[in-house]
Amino acid sequence: MTTTTAPLPEGGGVAGFFMRNGVIAWMVTLILLFGGINSFFKLGQLEDPDFTIKNAIVVTLYPGASAQQVEEEVTHVIETSLQNMKMIDYIASYSSKGYSYIEFNLPRDAQKKDVQQFWDDLRRKVGDASRSLPPGAMQPIVNDDFGDVYGMMMQVYADGYGLNKVSEYVELVKRELLLVPGVGKVATKGEQQEQIFIELERSKIANQGLTFNNVANAIKQQDSISLAGDVHIGEEVIRFYPTGEFQTIDDLKNIIVSPTGSETILYLSDVANVYRGYKDKPANYITINGKEAISMGISFAPGVNVVTVGKAVQERMDQLEEMRPHGIEYEFVYNQPERVDNSVKGFLGNLLEACVIIFFTLLFTMGRKAGLLISFILVVTIAGTFILMEMHGIQLQRISLGALIIALGMLIDNAIVVVEGLIIGMEKGNKKWDSMIAIVKQTQYPLLAATVIAIIAFAPIGLSPDSTGEIVGSLFWVLLYSLFLSWITAITITPYFCEIFYKDGEFDGHAEAHGDHDPYGGFIFVGFKWLLDKCMRFPWVFTFALIAMLVVSAKSFKYVKPEFFPPSTIAQFQLDVRDGFGTDIRTMKEKVNEFEEFLLSYDEVTQTTAAIGGGHVRFMLSYKPEKQYDNYANIIVSTQTPDDVVEVIKKLRQDAPEKFPTLQLTPKRYSVGPQTAGAIELRIYGSDPVVLRQLSEQAKDFMRATPGAESVRDDWFERSKVIRPQFNEIKARRLGITKQHLDQTILANFTGRAIGQFKDGTDVLPVIARPPKDERVTLSNLGELNIWSPVKQGFVPISQVVDGFETTFEDSFINRRNRVRTITVMADYDVTSDATSASVRQLMLPAAEEFEKNLPTGYSMEWGGSHEKSTNAKASVFTSIPAGYLIMFILTVILFNSLKKGLVIWFVVPLSIIGVVGGLLAFNMPFTFMALLGALSLTGMMCRNGIVLVDQITIYQEQGAEDYKAIFDGAVSRVRPVSLTAIAAILGMIPLLKDAFFAAMAGSMMVGLAVATFLILFAVPVFYMLIYRVKYRKLADIQAEGSLE
Repeated sequence: MTTTTAPLPEGGGVAGFFMRNGVIAWMVTLILLFGGINSFFKLGQLEDPDFTIKNAIVVTLYPGASAQQVEEEVTHVIETSLQNMKMIDYIASYSSKGYSYIEFNLPRDAQKKDVQQFWDDLRRKVGDASRSLPPGAMQPIVNDDFGDVYGMMMQVYADGYGLNKVSEYVELVKRELLLVPGVGKVATKGEQQEQIFIELERSKIANQGLTFNNVANAIKQQDSISLAGDVHIGEEVIRFYPTGEFQTIDDLKNIIVSPTGSETILYLSDVANVYRGYKDKPANYITINGKEAISMGISFAPGVNVVTVGKAVQERMDQLEEMRPHGIEYEFVYNQPERVDNSVKGFLGNLLEACVIIFFTLLFTMGRKAGLLISFILVVTIAGTFILMEMHGIQLQRISLGALIIALGMLIDNAIVVVEGLIIGMEKGNKKWDSMIAIVKQTQYPLLAATVIAIIAFAPIGLSPDSTGEIVGSLFWVLLYSLFLSWITAITITPYFCEIFYKDGEFDGHAEAHGDHDPYGGFIFVGFKWLLDKCMRFPWVFTFALIAMLVVSAKSFKYVKPEFFPPSTIAQFQLDVRDGFGTDIRTMKEKVNEFEEFLLSYDEVTQTTAAIGGGHVRFMLSYKPEKQYDNYANIIVSTQTPDDVVEVIKKLRQDAPEKFPTLQLTPKRYSVGPQTAGAIELRIYGSDPVVLRQLSEQAKDFMRATPGAESVRDDWFERSKVIRPQFNEIKARRLGITKQHLDQTILANFTGRAIGQFKDGTDVLPVIARPPKDERVTLSNLGELNIWSPVKQGFVPISQVVDGFETTFEDSFINRRNRVRTITVMADYDVTSDATSASVRQLMLPAAEEFEKNLPTGYSMEWGGSHEKSTNAKASVFTSIPAGYLIMFILTVILFNSLKKGLVIWFVVPLSIIGVVGGLLAFNMPFTFMALLGALSLTGMMCRNGIVLVDQITIYQEQGAEDYKAIFDGAVSRVRPVSLTAIAAILGMIPLLKDAFFAAMAGSMMVGLAVATFLILFAVPVFYMLIYRVKYRKLADIQAEGSLE
């Protein structure tokens, strides 16, 4: 290849400028190429895109209150205050004994930049409401870090060590990791709270005339921090700081607790056993492979490359090896940097694979030079896209890289049009300059309009304001950048490189060699002309056939299973384990340990880690930790390969019910998008808890009867037992005993009563007073429990102030939504089958509709779960679709200054349903949210190709061609560019079939593009003929006139 040395003519527009100025063309090319390479290595990397968590929680403790008291006295007060906030989607609250949990949710269209301001307003509102809370209620805590993701989660455990030693090592590692650049936070979970226990012997304190209150007051007064003042000495001011504070456990033991006025010195150790230990009933446990552990979660600073930070964290852990005590081990449960690295490499491999497929497609269809040239322009365009991605903060992740693969076919379309136009012109005997200037001048604005319209088709994705829009939004922006760049490179550097690649006269003998002067005389074109002639000869038959196919496709859509987002393909799944409500967390731990041992007996299982009493730290954005329940555990099960996940779940369904009959198991595969508590949720609203529970049982009955439904439950759980001592106020007053005294006595005997704090450096440990174990009464002799009588100055049995003990039942939880009591009935589906949450819900609808008809007055129901998420996401997208399509149609009409020509193109668009439904059925894939976006994007591609075809017909007409001849030859002239673009796009999307997230989109678009190519090349000419009432002409007559090219 040699560069043309003869001076080129002046003029020629943008194409002529770049063809004359090779230095500028090379400079632009190298800036895009090497700038893109540089940007690529600077881009942050994620497995999946971030999305904003738009909810915060408000937690308020109200010790001793029942669920109903918490609801009425705490939850209702705070909810009423929050309900007046302007930016609100809904408020969900959960009231249980002594605990109020309120979830505040922002509207779906709340912008990320405004979220922090909303949380500041929330804090002020909660602060105002706290002044109206009852005595005994704690200060509400607002947690807006709900969305923090700890992408590296490791469990630290030890054989032969207590958790205190593990905790010391974890604290050391935590301090060190916080110093690693790029690390945001380090969270821990599973530490057991240490306490100082004071076990007071009743006989000793009774003999000394002491009470629990005497001891508590002595400790409080001795260890209180108060101002002692200062003194001026000369020019100095010196502070007084008396001794007496507790520094060690011995200091606490040696505190004097003698009664006031007593001459005997009595130390605490004389009447009590004082020691340091763990809380008897922990809030939660973390285990790994059945061993108790402490969990560490590491989050990353915004905008960093998590792969780089992950390597830095691992290097620091390696450096700390010398400080790790022998016997203490750690294992990663989830390592986001490693997954991101593998994911990005995999997608880059898919992108390279797609580019290679396109290269060979072009090589075999357009020749060596055209194939190399267009492939080179494609690489430059992709490189330039990386520059724009870096400028706008779009990271390398599943969606952005997938967008490039989806766009490949469209990215080469503009270059194909230009290069093919040059080749056709030179085959006719025209000069290279004239051919290039003519094709660019002819197509630059139609191609621009077609590019804009294709971009607008993707706009609903980028403009969707909810979390789903955030997840897939980068798809729109990457397509916007790349498609615009493809148009720019097509009319700038492509002409220059064509000037280098091709010589004048290179195709002079082409026509003669083929025996005629028709550039469309090959066997493919001959076959196409014959088929097009048949379609145009019988236009109404062809049109009715298309309508019939459209009707059949629409009716066949019911056989396509709907699904929101597909499950992730990670070699892990989570298992929700529930026992009967009221199960002690320590009992739950024993059962979970046994269950983990059972799981590890499967060869496919490599690791199990359980969070007992609640969820793990949020280690991925789509994971939503469960609230705190003693009877609940979340187990993360790791398998050898992703395919083993389904096999292990199948085995569990078969083996677990017999071995663990009391446990309810709910296996869940990870989702790419936001998760809900239940895949299928039915919310029932009403006022009476009894009626709500009855309705819940009815709903659970028809859900259990639905094929494919599993783990049917509700969020109020069973009613729990409560023992109610019947307090006799008259008897109690005679003894000087109050209900508070009774509560504190029972608390001290069974749980232990907090009477102070012990400061150990930065740790503050509760001081718990209780009787020794041998003095603690049980339920069988509860009436013998002694209570201090101020009147008698001695202990009396509580049977003297209570008339008996009654066991009743109470609501464990009272949940509300927007201040209305709400019970949510939930179900999951068989993740090992072809069922989806949507298909299982569809089977429930007849029974649910009948259930809704029979609801009592004042009660209502609505669907939540995946259905609600999917509906909201689609609503967000469809909100902007009408405006987007209207703009696309208007642009089409303006481009041609003709309503009829716009209708010719847009009559074809609805027919894309044929290809979309056919693709989903052919590949046996569900209609996911991504498949919906694929269908929308397909319409943009069809409009794009339709515009270029109608523009070609218009050009022929303006050149004086007869209308039928212009239509026929216009369609023939577009066979190669439209077919090549479609073939390249279809083959380029083959790698996406391997990715579960994109598979449905790729399958529908591949078949859809094949059908769309047929529709553009055949339906557009037929519709043009019908709308303009052009008469049919025989093929022989058309061919006799020769080609218009």
